[in-house]
Amino acid sequence: MNATHFSHKTRNVEDTSIVALTLANSLRMNIEVSWSMTVDEDHYFCHVFGTAGSASLNPLRITKDLNGQVANLTPTKTEAPQNLFRRSYENELKHFLGAVRTIHPVISTAEEAVQRMKVAEAIYKSARLRKEVVLP
Repeated sequence: MNATHFSHKTRNVEDTSIVALTLANSLRMNIEVSWSMTVDEDHYFCHVFGTAGSASLNPLRITKDLNGQVANLTPTKTEAPQNLFRRSYENELKHFLGAVRTIHPVISTAEEAVQRMKVAEAIYKSARLRKEVVLP
């Protein structure tokens, strides 16, 4: 992975990070985050591109290759963004309470959290060393 951090408006912490990850099977993931960009409004989005289709969030769009033709599989009716954000927090809280009460298993285990922390540490290491860092 290669990472770059920028400290435009602070001296003690990065305010912008750009990360390029190469995953198993040569899959690529690019992450760009900033809390201090000068923009007229915040932008939240996620794009996923695959060999047989793609998807985007905010707004939701889904396309798929069906026999050589690109088909739009995007749902025709979606909720207002405010309702979707509120519902996502409500669902997260419901899951947490259900896991605490042992009604259902935890979606994200402690072992997975450790792996995510290793990735975060490698991102900071790559930015500090200004070179690619490889995780085993």
